[in-house]
Amino acid sequence: MLHQSVGNAIFDFVQQNTGRELAPKITGMLIDLSLEEIQAYLSSYSEFKKKVYEAQRMLEGMKAAQPGMPQPMGQPGFGQ
Repeated sequence: MLHQSVGNAIFDFVQQNTGRELAPKITGMLIDLSLEEIQAYLSSYSEFKKKVYEAQRMLEGMKAAQPGMPQPMGQPGFGQ
């Protein structure tokens, strides 16, 4: 229940910053973190942006390692 509530609360922000393709996966990654980590990123905007950026980079790196997979378009200036 908590994870679903957190996911609903953060999804729009994640989608605005990562795009439609990655937002569901990144949101899932963020709500699967420990309760302590969820509390940390929910209480600090800069920590939240950092977690979103880290998850996005991880997924983009995984796609780059798979030949023939389309590359997601990043958002200019994200994480700065």
